[in-house]
Amino acid sequence: MNLYEEKEVDYVIDMMKNKYKDFKRSDIMRPFYLKAQLTLKELFSEQTHEPLFQKLMHKYREITIENTLKLLIRCKLAFNARASLFAILR
Repeated sequence: MNLYEEKEVDYVIDMMKNKYKDFKRSDIMRPFYLKAQLTLKELFSEQTHEPLFQKLMHKYREITIENTLKLLIRCKLAFNARASLFAILR
């Protein structure tokens, strides 16, 4: 369970938005951030976007709730892109 599943991403985003004050501490954010980072790395690797991943990691290197949410939203977009790609290839 090192990577997020597609449905998990939506759940975590909603949870963070609803309990924003509770998640402001970086020690709480760290596991969510790292899991989002690994998920995004895997999704971008599948889609041969490794250079873009490196650029994003440089941009969002600080562990904050804002950066974690941005990574999760990018995961959501990458899941959607993967589904679209599969649909096109069928």
